[in-house]
Amino acid sequence: MNKYICIFILITAVGIGNVYSQPVSNGEHFVHIRGDVVRPSKAETYELGLLDLAAFLEKNSEKKVNYLTHIQDNFHYTHISAISDLNDIDKVSLGKYVSGEEASEEFAFFWESMNETLESRHTYVVRYDEENSYVPDGESWLEGMPYRKWNYYYFSPGTEEEVDKILAAWKYLYEKNDIESGYRIYRGVLGIEQPVVLFTSWAENPLAHHENLEANMQLLGEEGSALLLGMLENAARDDLNEAAPRVM
Repeated sequence: MNKYICIFILITAVGIGNVYSQPVSNGEHFVHIRGDVVRPSKAETYELGLLDLAAFLEKNSEKKVNYLTHIQDNFHYTHISAISDLNDIDKVSLGKYVSGEEASEEFAFFWESMNETLESRHTYVVRYDEENSYVPDGESWLEGMPYRKWNYYYFSPGTEEEVDKILAAWKYLYEKNDIESGYRIYRGVLGIEQPVVLFTSWAENPLAHHENLEANMQLLGEEGSALLLGMLENAARDDLNEAAPRVM
């Protein structure tokens, strides 16, 4: 199965100061993602740079630059910003500082230091698909839920309508069985050439997430298994998957 669907387990980082994003709501329909792959020997330097960046943004009252930082155990760091529209990309990507439009020797110093630790960087934008997401009433994915799991489902061009039907069927099945744990769906908009759907789920910790998954599969039964097979039938070919982003 893993040759069709790339699964990335992300754990929320601590010590990033007060520059955290709010849930995607109140008109925030897009998410800007910057994925940095760091050389293992340089991880400490990179993380110190993140602390410097947080302190710099707070000192300069950059209230529009908000993000969550997720860390994998393979030295992949992902910074996620909720934005209202595509015009906000330059703000959350620190464009004025990176380009030098607003000169800052302090920023240039730690930004260059962080860049020297990287093996690669990839930035892209996804759109929140509220219609096909399943978020039980009152469930928060930030408060007390630091564990994230992101499933990237790459599907073949031309199968969009079939994929939409499957997503709607998943939500209906979750609602019918009154599943307690939810998921959010995002669609690739910029920076991802191949059709992709992102499934995001959350829990208190990895064990809780696994237990939720086991319980859900029991409740979804054969109907859930049939939908999973339908997804795999529409998954992209291996040669297309090799060209898709793998930065997270």
